[in-house]
Amino acid sequence: MHKDFKAASISSVYFVCDASRNGHKIDRKHPGEWCNQTGVGIGARPQASPISSMEYLDAFYWIKPLSESDGTSDTTAVRYDGNCGHETAMKPAPEAGQWFQKHFEHGLKNANPPL
Repeated sequence: MHKDFKAASISSVYFVCDASRNGHKIDRKHPGEWCNQTGVGIGARPQASPISSMEYLDAFYWIKPLSESDGTSDTTAVRYDGNCGHETAMKPAPEAGQWFQKHFEHGLKNANPPL
């Protein structure tokens, strides 16, 4: 993406990477498989300027709390999102923003680098 900005003569673009859930590779079958993914793991620890050859990458952060549910898997709920019903979504899942213990435990277990 940075190359695309530079090609458009926009050079003052910098990024942070949310590493709170990217420590374990998950093979998705559909782009909508983002909700409470099974196999999730905490990624790189927060740090500034994490890769010296990527001067446009300001930091790794843990932006989305690992324990925070992306949405409920209860199909009768008012706020149900079909993406939370995919086969790769953990179930049963609480409403979005609520503590999700199982998701938290999986994130710790699958952390990369290990905790």
